[in-house]
Amino acid sequence: MIKIKIYSTGKVKEHWLELALEEYTKRLSKSISIEWVLFKEEDKLYKEALLETNLVALTPDGAEYESIEFSKKLFYLIERNQSRLSILIGGAEGIPRNLIEKVPKLSLSKLTWSHQTTRLLLLEQIYRAYTLHEGINYHK
Repeated sequence: MIKIKIYSTGKVKEHWLELALEEYTKRLSKSISIEWVLFKEEDKLYKEALLETNLVALTPDGAEYESIEFSKKLFYLIERNQSRLSILIGGAEGIPRNLIEKVPKLSLSKLTWSHQTTRLLLLEQIYRAYTLHEGINYHK
């Protein structure tokens, strides 16, 4: 089974967002385990994330891909890391330079999103990437 850890600050405040995250987590649950690692303080978030050997950072200046290429890149990273991947969503001030220079970077958009919205966008893209990888009819 593939295991993906997602590091982020804060907690989900909106009920509708919680439901959406639960739905995508459920859809992925047979093949991909999603673990949320949440911190109130950004310093603790970055300190803990730096311990991961398979960390990828989401940042607006990271590599951007169309969905099919994103799927290929995501599964390349997963396979390279023995079915494990950790993804970091930065806090309000962005990811510190000393951390961002050490890890691969991906971007979901050049736009800035709240960490809550980013969680949903990321999870949907992981699901879309999974369906493309497995040949499941979802992506159009």
